[in-house]
Amino acid sequence: MAFRNPRSLPTYTIDTKDEVSPQSSINDILNHRAQPLGKARNHTTSTGTRAPALWDQHLDQAQILKHVGDYDDLVQHLDGLVEEYAQKLGLFLSALEAELETCRNTDDPVMVKDEAEIVDYYSKAVGPACGIITSNLLGAESNILSWTKGTAVTQSKAMGDGYLHLDIKPICSSTSLGTDMKNNLLLVAAKFPDLLVFEFKSLMFDTDAKFESLRAIAAEEDYCWIRCLSGECTRTHYRQGQPQITCARMGPDCDADGPFPYPKYQQPDINNRKRPRGEEPNEPCQSGRLRAYSSDELKARHIIQQVYAAAVARDATFLVLRCGNRELIGLRNREHQTLHLSGIVDSAATTGPTYMRLHVGLYLATILDAIQRALRLEQGMGLSTWRDNWAQSRVRQGPPSLEKLLASARQMPKVVLHEPHLHSPMKVANPSFLRMEIDHNGETSSDHVMQIKNAIMVTERTYRATLQVMGGAMVVFLKLAISPTCRSNLVKEHTAYQTLAGKGNIPVVIGCFEYSEPNFHALALITLDAGMPIIPEDSGPSATVSFTTTLAAIHAAGYTHGSIDIDHFLSDGHKTTVVSLAKLDRYSASVAGAEMESLRSMLIPKRRRLQTLDNTEQTVVVQCSPIRDKHIDFLILLASHAPSISSTEAVLNDEHHDESHLISGEADTCDQDQGVSLERL
Repeated sequence: MAFRNPRSLPTYTIDTKDEVSPQSSINDILNHRAQPLGKARNHTTSTGTRAPALWDQHLDQAQILKHVGDYDDLVQHLDGLVEEYAQKLGLFLSALEAELETCRNTDDPVMVKDEAEIVDYYSKAVGPACGIITSNLLGAESNILSWTKGTAVTQSKAMGDGYLHLDIKPICSSTSLGTDMKNNLLLVAAKFPDLLVFEFKSLMFDTDAKFESLRAIAAEEDYCWIRCLSGECTRTHYRQGQPQITCARMGPDCDADGPFPYPKYQQPDINNRKRPRGEEPNEPCQSGRLRAYSSDELKARHIIQQVYAAAVARDATFLVLRCGNRELIGLRNREHQTLHLSGIVDSAATTGPTYMRLHVGLYLATILDAIQRALRLEQGMGLSTWRDNWAQSRVRQGPPSLEKLLASARQMPKVVLHEPHLHSPMKVANPSFLRMEIDHNGETSSDHVMQIKNAIMVTERTYRATLQVMGGAMVVFLKLAISPTCRSNLVKEHTAYQTLAGKGNIPVVIGCFEYSEPNFHALALITLDAGMPIIPEDSGPSATVSFTTTLAAIHAAGYTHGSIDIDHFLSDGHKTTVVSLAKLDRYSASVAGAEMESLRSMLIPKRRRLQTLDNTEQTVVVQCSPIRDKHIDFLILLASHAPSISSTEAVLNDEHHDESHLISGEADTCDQDQGVSLERL
């Protein structure tokens, strides 16, 4: 890979007036041996760790951990990666001298009392220094990495104790980063808000017995995911008679030849398993039958499942599990649902690669892996023109304008909506596998093909997707509604968008469609991409002015928004947009005043957000439905010009009296794909 070759790194002129050379400064940190951690007088005596949370227990079958294996060469590869990059040193950082003061070799232990103080120690003494050195080795003159603590843990969501992510501002302002590297880093920051997941445990877990239990899990090969208890799940976790399923967006794995050779997956020998294993449960909430584990074994399983679920939630490849002075580094294989664990790393060891050196290598490997994954994902999301079949693509010199694409999309009587299996790695190697010719006014035409492909889950009802229309492409939002209440709200939202069109920064609507099969109905609203939720700390005063102006325009049109929330105010970097208009109501002076005051309050920076896409691309609980059961082969045909909005609203209201008649046509068939007819509202 060109971006991994040290010979491709930029060469800098080193100022000879510096008292400390870049070589000696960087090597000083790389050779630093971390201070050992010691128990303070009031150190906790607790050895408890939380059992798998509800999010973890309900994780979809395609994302749970199924295999664990040893990867003893991982430490050696991380050490070698640092050596490879250190051969070409970057510009000497003035900030490096301050970091050196926190990285002096000493045998004096750092006294800690619990897990939280170990997190503080890493965030102050290790994370910033490793971030600066890694940034320097990549060619940046300042720290482009940020290490942040996880938010409060709840029993409903997977959450790590710390995360590594890229800092966009220094990347954009860097004058030393190469153009390709800068573009790659910005691409990674856009697609992967968090890159590396950390889980910390107190010194009470730094025992031989507990690490032997962790290593024993790797020796078993097969991992039995801990599920929700069936009885409890049936009582409290079912929705409309179906079990809840949690999932996360997931991109492709890095190539086999990543920053260093990744271990190859080996099919477990079913005739030589270490322990018997039952059938996988058909329903994701059924609990597997676990044998009786010792206390250490059960806690080890809880810890492994906890950190792996946190990595799934962030779509991270690498993870760190640190217990006191010792840790394991994990490498996650998405396709084969395997976790490869390194040998035990002693942070205060006096022999072998230093702790600082290993974590600089880990940061480098994480970034290089993310670059390759982002490039693969970007390439896969790029739409094929299929020049052999598309007459328009052979004559058009450039992409059509957005206005032409939008007009074409609105006029198309039939389009194809592809919903891949959202809980498995996206198949992006050959994007043309989604291609499908469809009828246009009763005739086959290659000029009017509109496809939604490689959908990435954003929220329970919203997907970001790519539409292909007449050889062009545009990014859209697809918002789904399944329950009667949500469908009714979606119709109201569609009406609101049409009512406020041109009266403020309101998303452009392509259409609203309905889908039906026996005992199941759904609506789909498609709008142009509106960006991501605003971050008050990064937006500045201009965003406040823009959003308040937009809200004022809604008020001036005679309406109130009805649902003021920070996640409903979006920005794509060029313009701001207001969404979620399902509760739009007639103007009231008191309500309008309260909305404006609430918006201004939300836009005041109060705290530092951990990552830019946290609220929108967070993992969520979704309903099990007939749509999910069709998995990757599920195709929806969207047909045009159904009844008016008013008549559809009446139909939705009649559903409460068991008189629903959403679809009047027969389902279409498309070869062996399961296509169904939808009508456009």
